[in-house]
Amino acid sequence: MLFENFEDVMSYEYVYPVDIWLVREFKKAKHYEPGEFINDEFKEFILTFTEEVIKRGRRKYGETEDEWRLLWFHYISQRKLYRDTCTFEYSHFLIILDQALILEHEGQPIPNLLR
Repeated sequence: MLFENFEDVMSYEYVYPVDIWLVREFKKAKHYEPGEFINDEFKEFILTFTEEVIKRGRRKYGETEDEWRLLWFHYISQRKLYRDTCTFEYSHFLIILDQALILEHEGQPIPNLLR
């Protein structure tokens, strides 16, 4: 079941270490200053990275699993919030990314997730 209530983000239990994964992927892709992860460049990286994961899942599973449409809706609404108000809900994007991986991998361990 897809996580729907962002009001309960503090009690969300992650299946995958998406926060560490995002930071490592950002380090691979961009030049960065240590300690400056939550800047505009990192936020844009999170948006792009999360969007790519969701689009990949929608292409592969979207016709048979309706949860991808709902996940895309959550992503779009959070991206719009950020674009309209500059309010970046980091934990919401982590949850969306975790949910995408849960849908894609059915909660099973992902080999080489952090490599």
